[in-house]
Amino acid sequence: MIWNWIITSKLGRAIGGAVAAIGIILGYGAIERRKGRKQGAEGVRRRSEAAAEARKDKRDEIDDDISNAGGAVDRLRDEWSRD
Repeated sequence: MIWNWIITSKLGRAIGGAVAAIGIILGYGAIERRKGRKQGAEGVRRRSEAAAEARKDKRDEIDDDISNAGGAVDRLRDEWSRD
């Protein structure tokens, strides 16, 4: 019944066209928001991975310095132990 009114009357066609246009605009906006969120999440993930890699490299550098200190760790442990 409503479908018939929308198809046959001028006012119904105008209202139906307006509702369809609004639906298309809202749907497009929702798609764009979703795309923006995905891109934002991807950017955060890339920055997080880069920061984790930098922290790992820094830790490795510190570990190398400690292991190449010529026994400094053992000497400090002996001097500062609570025995």
